[in-house]
Amino acid sequence: MNVGNRALSGVAVTALFAYCNVLPGQTTNGTLSIVVADAAVVEQMTATNRATIAVPDISVAENALRDGLPELARERSMAALYSTNSDQIVRNRAFTVIMTVCERTLPAGEWVEVTESGSFDGKPWPEGDESFTALRDYWKGRALAVGGRYREAASPIEAAIANPGAGDALKHAALRLLAYCLARDGDAPAAAALLGEAGVDSPAVALDRARLLLHADMAEDAVAVLEPLMVDTQKVEVAAVARLLGAMALGDNGASTNAMQALVGLRAGDAHLPPDFVALAMASEAFLRSQGATADAQAVTLAESAVKTAESLLVKLECDMAFARIASKYGLADLAGESTRRLISAVPRSETVAQTVRDVADNLLTAGMHEEALAEYTLFISSFSGNPLEAEVLRGRGRALMGLGRNAEAASSFLKAADISGNDLESKIDNELSAAAAQMAGGFYRQAVATVDAIATNALPDEVRAKALMLRAENLAELDNAAAAEAFLQIAEEFPGRPEYEYAVFRAAQSTVQLGGESPSPEQNAEAMALYAKAAESDDPKMKASSLLGMGMVDFRAADFSGALDSFRAASSVTNGGEAVQQGIFMSAEALLALGREGEAAQAAQSIIDGHSDSPWFSEAVFWMGRRSFNKGDYLGAEKFFKQFVESWPLDPKADDALLFIAYSMYIGRRYQESIEAAMKIVSDYLAGGCADMAQFIHAEALCELLQFDAAILVYDVVLQTTKNDDLRRRAMGRRGDCLFTLGSDNAVRYNESIAAYEAVLADPGTVLLDAVLQCEYKIGRSLENASRTGEAFERYYSKVILRFEEEVRVDPAVAETPARLWYSRAVFAAADISVRLENWDAATALLQRIADGKHPGADEAAKRLDRIKSSRVALLTETDTRLERITNE
Repeated sequence: MNVGNRALSGVAVTALFAYCNVLPGQTTNGTLSIVVADAAVVEQMTATNRATIAVPDISVAENALRDGLPELARERSMAALYSTNSDQIVRNRAFTVIMTVCERTLPAGEWVEVTESGSFDGKPWPEGDESFTALRDYWKGRALAVGGRYREAASPIEAAIANPGAGDALKHAALRLLAYCLARDGDAPAAAALLGEAGVDSPAVALDRARLLLHADMAEDAVAVLEPLMVDTQKVEVAAVARLLGAMALGDNGASTNAMQALVGLRAGDAHLPPDFVALAMASEAFLRSQGATADAQAVTLAESAVKTAESLLVKLECDMAFARIASKYGLADLAGESTRRLISAVPRSETVAQTVRDVADNLLTAGMHEEALAEYTLFISSFSGNPLEAEVLRGRGRALMGLGRNAEAASSFLKAADISGNDLESKIDNELSAAAAQMAGGFYRQAVATVDAIATNALPDEVRAKALMLRAENLAELDNAAAAEAFLQIAEEFPGRPEYEYAVFRAAQSTVQLGGESPSPEQNAEAMALYAKAAESDDPKMKASSLLGMGMVDFRAADFSGALDSFRAASSVTNGGEAVQQGIFMSAEALLALGREGEAAQAAQSIIDGHSDSPWFSEAVFWMGRRSFNKGDYLGAEKFFKQFVESWPLDPKADDALLFIAYSMYIGRRYQESIEAAMKIVSDYLAGGCADMAQFIHAEALCELLQFDAAILVYDVVLQTTKNDDLRRRAMGRRGDCLFTLGSDNAVRYNESIAAYEAVLADPGTVLLDAVLQCEYKIGRSLENASRTGEAFERYYSKVILRFEEEVRVDPAVAETPARLWYSRAVFAAADISVRLENWDAATALLQRIADGKHPGADEAAKRLDRIKSSRVALLTETDTRLERITNE
């Protein structure tokens, strides 16, 4: 039973009814919640003498104490204590007032020093009879208990109990205090037994015993103790407290329904109960409701009503603590935060409030509300410096910071928690390991290695040492694969019988493969295969499947697709092998495709789609089938698979790639408007995904096909302004020039703009391929020609394209077979056409002969044109001869 996270700590019950709760530790004013009624006890011992004794100082002192005037209470009780006119009864009362003031105003250590000194302000305590000795021993034990020195406190408390001068009320209080010390020293069953064996017929003792039994997780015994008190109609308030505790016991014993019924009756039944009783019942019922597996909205409502119903400050605070815990459990961070701040403002030094703030933060962290949890942890640290819970709070703060991705701060918080863990080596190391994990998550791998190295200098249990060394090796894997492989192998050697052995061998294999990057050496592959084979001997099916998969990946990268296929199929056949089974099937498809067995590859991928819809590789298989269909030219099939991918996994990192394939498939299928819509969806929904620039390009291309060249130019401009892909930028520049060239038929000015666009491509440092250069030069020539700048156009075709290509071929004959020859042929035809129009037959013939005599594109067409030129020249010569003959005859 976690007392700290109960709805009610019992403090309020103590303050209200003088039936003390000996477990929670401190009341909301910072003092122990033990025997609050001691002053009343002493008053009861002396009540019969008040009428005959004139005691003005002690009366003032007791009233001042009751009214919250500690300085006046101490001053007048000191006068009464040392007055020669005071008898022993008055001195006992004065001593009790002074000790109560000390408890409320002095740190525990200073209060203990006062009780051990035997004096006040340097004045020795007056001599007294056995009743004073018993009272003195009781208060000394109480001071030690407040200071947490429970074992030392037992001796003076036992002396007070054994003193014949102690009255029954003091003995009962001492007995309960002793039980409290036993419980706080870790032996709640012994404390409960002590009260049970005392034979004291007192409701207060019975209630204390029930609380101790609850604390010892003996709920059934607690119910048995409480049952007689729960039905005591003569003592309504005692019965109410018993029913509250009984409900708590029933809840702990699994009978939460019965517990809630008891509480409902308590808060709705007895009209004579004060509002505070009703409030406590509401808060307890709210707590029980909040323990259910499903959210119970009434829990929050009840807890909030309890705060409003409570009459006294202590009970209101107690209910507010319950409300804060319940609200935070249901994720109502704003309400919980308001509550914790109210509590701190009211009782800033309370241990119980500190516990509440920690519980609220933990609840919010469990709910995944990291920002809100961090706020509560920070509130605790700023409000309760030096609190024993601070190390746990710093740890929680570290976890919240990690949840927010603030890993450097998280590591610092964990290390602070480790620093204040004191002699608790286990907690210290746990926090240091958490710090190393945070450093790793933040990419501070060297710091993480150093942190673990420091941890490893301690004598650690095998489980902790293995965990630490694994964390160290994982960080090394981010820095140096060789060092990581060595570290993993050292773990395997040191812990051959532990579960870490197989995983260490497996990770050593992975690190060995990664030594060679994308192209590991044969030696590295062989070493990795041997390690994977050793790990594959594991009895753990997931490790076995993962190791077989690793063997397949080694062969696959080495282009041994047959060997890879065998390993992938072996991995996919492991029963309960986890994700590696589905990945094995998927990689089987890749291996089969590499082997040219395309039909089997498609069947393997389709088998994931048909039979493993819950697999993380299901989406990969759908994407794979879409890509395969696209590459085969089945654009409708590709579109079907990619649409399924986008609709099923819209947040997947490849969703925008799938949409891009859809847009391009539609473009190829001449569904230009649909292609535009798909491309625009990429821009609107996946702008940061990496495909937006290409989508814009496809958008512009589709507009060109729809003859919307002005609109296309605008979209190309967007690509030019946003893309970081230099190749795409140059393509957009060139296509923009094509649009301007097309628009030149309506506006000749556009030809000049197209020339500028092509010149810009040529001026780009990335335009180095001959194909791209000759294409731009040819298009500039076409623009010049259409702009009626025929001479410049011919010069462009001839010197910039034709002669440039021929020079490149002379230097490297292989250039003749490159795509650049297409632009060479086009330039030859264009230059020849100009020559024909100028009736420069020799030039046209020489140009066309370049193609007709070679293997360049258009050779047949060049030959036909040469024949036409020859025929035209013969006809022209014949006509000329006829004219000359006619002239001669005339």
